[in-house]
Formats: sequence, structure tokens, C-alpha cells
Amino acid sequence: MKKKVGFVKGVIDFLTIRRRLPALYPAWAARLDLYRECNRVFLSDGTVRWVCAGEQLPFADHVELSGSTSSHVLSYMVDEAGFYTVHKHCVFPLLRLLPDATEASFSHNFDCEPVLIVGGAPHVGRARFIDLRGSLRIEEQPTPTHAVERVFYPAPLAAALIEQITLTNLSEDSLAVSVSMPPYLYTEPKSRCKAGPYEARAEQADSLGRMLTGLDVDTCRTLSPQESTTYWVVYYATEAGKEQMVDCKLEGKKRRALVEDCFGGGLRLESDVPLYDALFAHARLRAHESIYDTPVGRMPCPGGGVFYGAVWCNDSVEYSAPYFALSGDPKGEEAQLNVLQMFGNLFAKRRGKWQPIPSSIASLGQRYWALAGDRGDVQMYGSACARYALLRGEESLARTLFPYVKASVEYTLQQRTANGLIRSDSDELEGRFPSGRTNLSTASLAFDLFARAAELAYALGERTLSSQWKQEAALTAQAIETHLGAKVEGYCTYRYYPGNRRLRSWICMPLTVGIYDRAGETARALSSPSLYDGVSHLRTASNRTTTWDRSMLFALRGLFQSGQSKVATEMLLRYSADRLVGAHAPYPVEAFPEGNGRHLSAESILYCRIFIEGVFGLRTKGLSTVSVQMHPPVGCNRLTLHRVHVQGAVLTLRWTKGHLTVTDLWDNELYSGPAPAGHTVYINTKKPS
Repeated sequence: MKKKVGFVKGVIDFLTIRRRLPALYPAWAARLDLYRECNRVFLSDGTVRWVCAGEQLPFADHVELSGSTSSHVLSYMVDEAGFYTVHKHCVFPLLRLLPDATEASFSHNFDCEPVLIVGGAPHVGRARFIDLRGSLRIEEQPTPTHAVERVFYPAPLAAALIEQITLTNLSEDSLAVSVSMPPYLYTEPKSRCKAGPYEARAEQADSLGRMLTGLDVDTCRTLSPQESTTYWVVYYATEAGKEQMVDCKLEGKKRRALVEDCFGGGLRLESDVPLYDALFAHARLRAHESIYDTPVGRMPCPGGGVFYGAVWCNDSVEYSAPYFALSGDPKGEEAQLNVLQMFGNLFAKRRGKWQPIPSSIASLGQRYWALAGDRGDVQMYGSACARYALLRGEESLARTLFPYVKASVEYTLQQRTANGLIRSDSDELEGRFPSGRTNLSTASLAFDLFARAAELAYALGERTLSSQWKQEAALTAQAIETHLGAKVEGYCTYRYYPGNRRLRSWICMPLTVGIYDRAGETARALSSPSLYDGVSHLRTASNRTTTWDRSMLFALRGLFQSGQSKVATEMLLRYSADRLVGAHAPYPVEAFPEGNGRHLSAESILYCRIFIEGVFGLRTKGLSTVSVQMHPPVGCNRLTLHRVHVQGAVLTLRWTKGHLTVTDLWDNELYSGPAPAGHTVYINTKKPS
């Protein structure tokens, strides 16, 4: 039973649990310089490599790696002498702390290191390369006698972080080596645990990669010339007294399979700009690794060291539903449908009126939170729910979700004001910035809800409702133009709320839902020095320095979708380069300085949607037809989206110099013909092969 948490208790729980959690970042990684240049490149397989030689040291960064029941924020630093440090912050969402607030996943900083002895002497290595491609790989500077490689990766099945250490004998003689982990045990007091006490341990696997709690392992080995050997260390947590068993080789195989699917199989981008392809693949990985197994089903959780076993109407619904409907990932589809139904089941009427749904379901589905009030959550939810149903194209699924969409529309109509806009308490920034009683974000989401709901209703034979909701979409678009369309700081774009006089990054919202009346001037405003820093950030407001990647990612999608490709291309190139090989790599981030650039998974989803919905302009028309409207980046002559799962079909979209070819899984051509920029092509996804 989900329990609503009141405001006062919610604040007390939040403050209490925050005091009890270990620091997410060490001091040396807590204030990243996101603007500095560094020696990062990406290799042909998409690996992001930081070349330590010639770098301005010290250098620090952090990255998140996730499995189905644990997640790990690894902060790493190389000092002036080239010695490196890895800080391991491991989160275990199924182990709940008290009070069981959103952030109350048991987490632990493993302040321990394996001891390496090579040729009878302690080994301390200097970093040569640090690679990111689904793992954190450190290749040390080789010595005359040996080489060392350390790889950190999350266990996809077990709640654990695995460190794999490979030593190679480079000498012409036999070499004695050993890797040993000193006994390590931390116990969280039972008074702080919901089902505790909990234990965090670090233990070694045997020579076959098998780790069992308390297992004695022979750590000493002798290497012949040019021979290599591998050791594994497992960092994990359990309830006290419970054994843990981890097959490191199996976990590594499962992890590599996911990584290779994102980089070389499944839904992927292939273009004549490898930078886009590589970041698209990394972003897909971040999205797919962040699906967590919980007692109430799978959940696509944001992560970031904080947000686990919990879902939000923006990150986990509005952002992710259109993506997972197309991804072809059964886990993603299952998780997304689970979350849509969880939120839908919270719709309720009081005195004949629909009540707002909460912004978040937390604590492994046992609590829901609405401390920020109505952020436009119903509009986020209803719009995404309709999009998900249309993209999946299954009538039975559409009929299951339709009541939730209908409830969303009815609630939204209750919130319509006298001027035709839609009332909400705030927006997804939850009061960090002014948003008025009506704002552009909620209004744009309401327009999309009405439009997508009308499309879904028509496909299900609800013609009267479809006509009514189309009319509501038109009224909302007119209200946006009349009451929010304005000249702001010299640009004929939108004010974010009535009375607002500052440019805001969310003026991009109408472009993402198909309202293009002010696209040109909005593009000029977004790319102006008032908002854009010229590298990879949009200021949330022109008079503030705070940035959130999500507004940049929405803006890029909207700019391409509305045909503003020239402006969008310049911004996309700089953004992609900065995120992939900049000082904080290799994923989109949440915000800065708030959150220290956390690698939340939904921002990565938004990057993929730039290409799917912005560049390729993929949209639905009912349950059996999709449209493609190309808006390629300037200078890009070749673009392919492989294995797009839509409406029961698996499509590959190939665009080359204005010509589009669409094939299915068996290479049957569903379309082949001209597709110049801005020209719409319709494809029947149910066409028999």
C-alpha cells in the first residue's frame, strides 16, 4: 500500500536521512571544473580515453556505473606525480534505511584498496590511460618487469561492484605476484536500518572468478614471461549474516553483452559524424543500465547517487516513455509500463473532481511524494502515456492505458484558467526559479496531451472525444500565443509566465510539441549570449548562472524538429564534444553547480531523442502508421537509425543526401524515395512483408 507523506514529515525525513548518508563525492571531486580542457579522445569503438601524459595535473572526475540492484559513483583523481586514486561510493537501493525517505538507500564509501605485491615488493602504479566504455578502466604506466590493468564494472545480477586486476609479466624471467584484499567489514547500526543491520564487505574471488562470503583465496601466483593473470575484488552489501555469491566472469560477460548491444547492435545511430554516434551509444548505455529490479517490479530510476527505487513524472515518464517504447529492450518496456500503471493507479476523484497525481513514487513503491505540489505532473504523465501507447501500436495496450489518458485530460480541463492557460503550482524545477500560476512548460505539455490524446482516441474509435480534444489543443496553442508570446530582452519569443521579463531556457518547450509559430526568434534567443554560454550550457534564466542539461537537450530536439538546423547543429556539435570528451565525461548531466554534474539516466535518454524525434522527426499517426520528417545537422550527408522498434515493426531508417530508405527486420523495403529536409514521409508499419 502506497502511503502519502505529509509536508512536515517529508521535510524532517529528508533532513534526517541526508545527515546520515556518507558523502557522495570526496572533497577533491566535489566541485568539478566542467570548463577546463583535458586530453580526452574517443576511439573507433566509442571508448572515451583520457591520456594522462601531458595533462595538466591534478585532474579529477566522476562517473556512475549501474546494475539491476546496485549503482556505483566512482570518483577518480590523478595527482601531480601521476599516482591515481579511485573513490568508490556504492548504493544498494533494496537495503532501506530509516526514515525510509526517497534518498534512503543504504550506501557506503569503500575506504579500502587491494594490496599488490610484484617481485616481492609493494606495487603502486601511475596512470597511463583511463578509459570509459561501460566500465572504468585504468591502464598503468608499464614498468620493465610488468604491466597492470584495473577495470571497475557493476555486476548486472548481484548487488556489487567488481574490480578486475590483470597483471602481465613483461620480463624474461618468472615473476611472483600476489593481490590481496585486507579484511574489510562495515556494519550499519540496526537502529538506522529498516531490515538490518546491514553489512558492507570487500572480498576476493578465486582463480575462476567465484566469490563466496568468507571464502579463503590463494592470492600468490607465479607468472612465466609474457603470461598474464587476473584477480577480482567484489565490493558488496547484504543484510547481516547473509551470504553473497558472485560469479565475476558471468557478471563480466553479462555487462559486456549490454555494452556491445548499445555500441554495436540494437537501436543505434550511424552517421558521418562519429562524435554523435559515440555519445548516442554511451547515452543508450546509461539509460538501459539504470533499470532496477524492485519488489514492485522494474523501475527506470534517475540514479545520481541519490534517486533509486523511486520514479518521477518527468524523468521516469515524460522523458523515458517515448524512448523505451522504441528501444526494443524488453526490460525497458516492462519497466516503463510498470511505472505508467503505478502512477495511473493513483488517480482519484474527490467531490467529483480529479485530484493531481504525485510527482514521485518512492521507497520501492511504498510511498508517494507531492511536496512540490502540482508541477504539471498530470500533463507530463498523460502526454507520455499517450505517446507510449501510440508508439507501441498494440490496441490491447492502448485500451489499457486509455483510461489514464482520459483522466489526465479531464484533470487538465479542470485546471484551465479564464485566459485558456493551465494552472499548476510550479514546474519541474519545483520553485527553484519563479514559474507563476500558469507557465509555458505546463501549457506546452497540456497542448501535447490534448493532441496525442485526440490521436489515440481516434485510433480507438472514440471519434467524438477525438474531435473535442483536438479543439482543446487548438485553444491551448492560441492561449500560449496570446498570453505568453511576447518580446523578451529583444527577442519575439515567449515569456515563461505572465509578467516574466527575463529569458528562460524553457522557451524551447513549444518547439518540442509541434508549435513552431515563433521558432526562428526562439532559436535566436536560445543561441544568444543571454542564455547560451557558447559551449554546452543554457542558463536557466538570463540573470542566473545555474544550468540544467535537460533544457539544453529539449532545446536541441525542438530546434531540429522545427527546422532550425543551422543554429541547432552548432550547439549540438559543441555540446556533444564537451560531454563526450570534455572534463566531465561521457554522459549528459543533471545540473551544475547543483548536484555536481550528476549522471542522471534520463538526461541520456533526452540526448537520444534529439536524433529520433528531432533529426529524423519520427512521429506516429494512429496505431499503424509513423511519419519521418528529416532535419539533418548541417554538413551531415549520411544518417542511419538502426533497429527502431515501433508499432510491432523493427525498422532501419537510412537517409543519404536527401534519399530515405526504410527497411524492416527482414530487409523488406517499406519506403524508398526522396526525403528532403522538412518533407514528411508516411510509413505503414503493419504492411505485410
